[in-house]
Amino acid sequence: MPSADPLAALPAELVLRILDFASISTVTSLTQTSRSWNHFIEKSHLDRIYAHPSKTCHPSGSRDLDFVKGLRHFTDYWDEIGSWKELCKRQTLLRKNWQARVPETRESIIQVEETHVWRFRPDFKRRYFVSSSETGGIHVTCMDTGQKLWSTPARQYAHLEYDIDNGVAVWDTLSNALEVWKAKPNKRGHFELVATIRHDQEVRTRGYELRFQTLCVVSDQGRGFVYDMMTEPPSRKREMIIAKGAVGHLFQSEDLVMYSMGYDGVHVHDKVTGGLVGIINPQRSQKVYHINHVKFGLHWSAADEIAPHPDARPQRPSQNRIWSLPVELGENPNYDTALEDEEWGAVAVDGDFMAVTSRFGRLFVCKDWRRLLKGKQEDYDATCTLIECEADPNNFQIGGWLSLYKGKVAIEVDDAIYLLSFEALGSDCPTNVWRITSSLSPRLQEPVSYMAICDDSFMHTYLTNCEHRNDNFGDILGSLPTKVIRVLALAPDLSTEGMGRTGTV
Repeated sequence: MPSADPLAALPAELVLRILDFASISTVTSLTQTSRSWNHFIEKSHLDRIYAHPSKTCHPSGSRDLDFVKGLRHFTDYWDEIGSWKELCKRQTLLRKNWQARVPETRESIIQVEETHVWRFRPDFKRRYFVSSSETGGIHVTCMDTGQKLWSTPARQYAHLEYDIDNGVAVWDTLSNALEVWKAKPNKRGHFELVATIRHDQEVRTRGYELRFQTLCVVSDQGRGFVYDMMTEPPSRKREMIIAKGAVGHLFQSEDLVMYSMGYDGVHVHDKVTGGLVGIINPQRSQKVYHINHVKFGLHWSAADEIAPHPDARPQRPSQNRIWSLPVELGENPNYDTALEDEEWGAVAVDGDFMAVTSRFGRLFVCKDWRRLLKGKQEDYDATCTLIECEADPNNFQIGGWLSLYKGKVAIEVDDAIYLLSFEALGSDCPTNVWRITSSLSPRLQEPVSYMAICDDSFMHTYLTNCEHRNDNFGDILGSLPTKVIRVLALAPDLSTEGMGRTGTV
């Protein structure tokens, strides 16, 4: 009688092909059925099975684990991975925590001297933060110890852009110029001035963005600029004529640059020719969802503590004050601002995925933004969704607090952060929404001025109480409200000793 065991009846390549479609739990169960299955999976074909895209996420064409070094990681969760199976295990555990209603997190607070952090950029390759300050100055702080590495004078509230691949930082001056600084190769965290970019006297810089070794600059007087950052000094590749009234938010792909025009949506221009490629109008989206606060049991305003609604029982938040909120189909019944009256602000893209925020707490997402450049309504219907939060129009202002990375979007509305996860980029609505506090207490309120979503963590500016000292005598002056960098690490603990790089520094 022929054997019913596939290992005996089928060629190995066919069995491997079948396992490509099997879940991780199925593969694990098979290793426990017999010695032959255990040997086939764990010994003979371990990497072949777990390196398949159905088991692990990795760049197309990756033949080894070197790509792990390039992940955006704050913890040492990705260190010492010796096999594709181990990578699969860690990715699975981390994904489950990102998808959890109440995730397990660990908080790290990085105080940058005694200043209020304005913008910051993490450099995961060199393991430090580059930040600007509300009171002036650029600071470089070790990501692992909190130690000051370097600082230099700069204007108050300087906007900061950073290219991690080349260690290049750009910030603006009071004279409307842009300074370009480059990391010294032989002195970690130290920078040197390599160029100053000046515009015509009548051009007022509203915003700029550094990506793909290209610096894009926008003016509200109807002019845009594209600079090649690989030349020394940076050379102007294109000056383009754009619509007037740019609000200052822009974002670029490899070939296009997008300017936020407030009430007029997002204008998309070609970086080479400067020509207008298309206009994306978020208000044309027909699918609308809203985040329901009251039904979940939370009533929130910037002036009040979070309190339970009398008709509902709130879910227990995480230890770092993260609440999971439901998303429901239809418009928010509490909105009194019509969609056609919206003013659109920050814009971001990640591959085919696009997100745009509005003044009144609406979030526009698109899973294939290039289709919208044709201007056809059917493309909006097929790819776009509007998600409404709760916002006080008298309090909320358009800001730069938008982050988009691998199907996750973070925005700030009324001094609270909403982190939305789209489990599949093709889905219409988020599979999970977290509400994250942006300060230690509602009594300490200051807008978030930067956020970043990473592979193993989420980081943002955070207002809390920190000790301040007398510089001359070293005496503690007291605990004062200070805007710091807060990191919520979501990497699961793989040992009893902890992750090693989390904790207050």
